Amino acid sequence: MPLSAILAEFARPGGQTTVVDFRAGVPGLMVTALQLVGRGVRYEPNFAGHLLSLRWGTRWTLRPEHNAWRYHRLIERLAGRHLPFDHRLDVPQPARALARRLRGTGDRPLILLGGNARGNKFMSEAQVAAMAGNLIDAGYQVLYLVTPGDGPTPQALLARESRLSVISPELGLGVEPFGDLLLALGEMTAAYVGMEGGLGHLFATVMTPTGDRQQWRQSRAVAAAVEPGRSGDGAEARQNSQCRRHAGRGHSRGHASLARRRSP
Repeated sequence: MPLSAILAEFARPGGQTTVVDFRAGVPGLMVTALQLVGRGVRYEPNFAGHLLSLRWGTRWTLRPEHNAWRYHRLIERLAGRHLPFDHRLDVPQPARALARRLRGTGDRPLILLGGNARGNKFMSEAQVAAMAGNLIDAGYQVLYLVTPGDGPTPQALLARESRLSVISPELGLGVEPFGDLLLALGEMTAAYVGMEGGLGHLFATVMTPTGDRQQWRQSRAVAAAVEPGRSGDGAEARQNSQCRRHAGRGHSRGHASLARRRSP
């Protein structure tokens, strides 16, 4: 829908129109900001440093790390004060019990992988197997989450990497209980690594450290590690190093954020 149509729909006679833009794309935010110049509209976009909405009397501040807090900060900027906020979803105890059973009794840090997505953003079975294998070799327990969309099948993944565990709707859970199980797994994991999509947003509601693998999927290291017929020693070592660094950064950032979130 054109921006002009949206503004016309919500316009109030004698009142000021406010637009809160949660999008992350820089070009789109800048274009919208230019379109609104001189129209008497207060625009609060999700832009780095809030640079597109700086006004006299306001100071430059960094955006929060997590998206949920970034969105809440936009509302606080409009209100001009701090507002109470708790975005976390409640996880039912039966889902936590099932997650603990699937997790097992081992003490290895848990990593969740998700490679399914719409369009061309999904990971191939070779890419998921390579990532999982390197993480397992590095001492992590890895669970692959099967969700709607295009991507590798559990059978193909297990044929390539037998040490990988797979969680899918084949557990016999309904849609809502399966979503609760994902949240419970997100509470206990060191990090979720996946493609762009709903899982990352879902895990944000329980403060799971997440990593978007879209750029890594296209990297030369991964391509070399999974391309048939090529020597993978050097690429595998680089990818293994990336896995370690990524998981370590995600783990420390997530727990630091949790500490900040829970501190009074």
